[in-house]
Amino acid sequence: MKKKSNYVPGILIKLILVLMFLGTTSIYCASIKFLDGRTFSTTGLNSTKTIHIRNESTGYEAYEITSFARNLDIDGQDILSTSDDFIIEPRQILVEPKSEMFVTCSYIGPEDIDIEQAYRFKFKSVPLPKGNNRIKTKKGVAGGNVGMTMHYLKSAYVTSQEFQSNIEISNGVHEKDEEGNEWLKMVFVNTGSKHHVLRKTELIIYLKDKKIKLNPEELKLILILANSKIEKKIPWPEGVLPDNLNLGLNL
Repeated sequence: MKKKSNYVPGILIKLILVLMFLGTTSIYCASIKFLDGRTFSTTGLNSTKTIHIRNESTGYEAYEITSFARNLDIDGQDILSTSDDFIIEPRQILVEPKSEMFVTCSYIGPEDIDIEQAYRFKFKSVPLPKGNNRIKTKKGVAGGNVGMTMHYLKSAYVTSQEFQSNIEISNGVHEKDEEGNEWLKMVFVNTGSKHHVLRKTELIIYLKDKKIKLNPEELKLILILANSKIEKKIPWPEGVLPDNLNLGLNL
């Protein structure tokens, strides 16, 4: 007679662990948004904004809020550096289940700027203490329901109405990767003083006797900060030779 096996499939073990986790924790579920826009002025009423945080979960959520000056590298990835240009009140918050809080952000940086300044606000979740170290609140005890950390990033700008973007494009370059795929690589340059988002970009390829118009998905929703540049590439267009290539844009 065969002995009864105690083997439990690995996938079942994972499912049991997930169910145990969901049964004993509260997943972070926050709605975070600026109530009156993400564009600050250097002075006046518009130099202060209110951020609304809504906790949609059944557990308490704690956050630490910091601000960062923002730049982008050539690939469009964030380069963040800690900034003291804002007073954030409060910087640390504890949001009760199914409730909301408001945070005030006031710009205190330089008043005279000749180019738009970009920032990120980071909302970092703070794991609540467990056991005897739980936090006492008016509605009971908070803590011990989440052991992981998450963060939310919100973009903002300090700008002026007189600032304008100006997008230019470099001539295309033919590129072939190790797998034999051919690409059209180009650089978008914002020589203006305000950020710009490429949304419905029409790329124009000027040939000797004609021009080709393209609307590639790769060139949609691209952020280019003021006085910065972004490199992008798309699959090489059919019927185009990789020489004497001139490009244009319809934004």
